[in-house]
Amino acid sequence: MGVGKGTGNRELGTGKPDSNPQSLTPSPASPSPQPLAPSLSYQDYVLEAPLQKGSFVSITLVWNRLVELVDKNRNDEYDVGEDFRDRGLNNLDLYLMRTEDNDIKQSIGSSISDVDSVEHIFHEIPATGRYKIRVQFRHQANAAIQPYALAWWTVPAHQ
Repeated sequence: MGVGKGTGNRELGTGKPDSNPQSLTPSPASPSPQPLAPSLSYQDYVLEAPLQKGSFVSITLVWNRLVELVDKNRNDEYDVGEDFRDRGLNNLDLYLMRTEDNDIKQSIGSSISDVDSVEHIFHEIPATGRYKIRVQFRHQANAAIQPYALAWWTVPAHQ
């Protein structure tokens, strides 16, 4: 069984592009923490080992909605009677793809909710081979960068 995770500090939307974002192969101990440039609004995670046909993959992506305190007395603390302002939810999408594919229309599975801050894929692997996970920054509602966490579980192909 293969298990992986991204980092809670992963950001999409600003920064310098990686020299080859498709070549990233983060291990559970060392995910890649560099942010992406606006022109590259996605991050691919190439899974280390080929996956076994007929096995299943489970992938979960989560991020926070931006909510700000309406601090009437400016003490930087919540007081009774104060409120919160919802700044909206940036929209991230999740895809499972073969490593050689770059068009999301060719994805094996996807989770593309416009209203949730959780995306999840549980999908059977159609053919033994190499796969990648793509996190895509679909729509900016507030901040230009979006930290997120990514976790996955897979079954590697028989050697």
